[in-house]
Amino acid sequence: MLIEADARTRFERHLRRARADDARTFRDFARLDEEQMGFGALRVAHEIADAVIRNDADLNSYWDWIDELVVTPWPFLTHTGASELHRSLQALRRIRRAATCDEIAAVTAEAARPSRTAR
Repeated sequence: MLIEADARTRFERHLRRARADDARTFRDFARLDEEQMGFGALRVAHEIADAVIRNDADLNSYWDWIDELVVTPWPFLTHTGASELHRSLQALRRIRRAATCDEIAAVTAEAARPSRTAR
């Protein structure tokens, strides 16, 4: 799953969060983006993602996309139930806000099998 927004939209949201150690200029923000690209996964995200959500609009549009993904039959679902991705999307739908991996795992554990968390 890839959720993306253009750099200007992400920078505007970044500024609205107003965290103490955040980049204050678009140039600094772009430099942080480049550092994150160095981790590797972002460079191939489009190639490995099963679905892409454009998160450039308002919050309701974002949740509409999540709702659509949750009800869409996915080719990688098996007879044993929904994939971890699908269970995680369902958890996000219930939480209705950005959530940590631990929060998603807690909600998926209530409904079925918990999702894995990175440690």
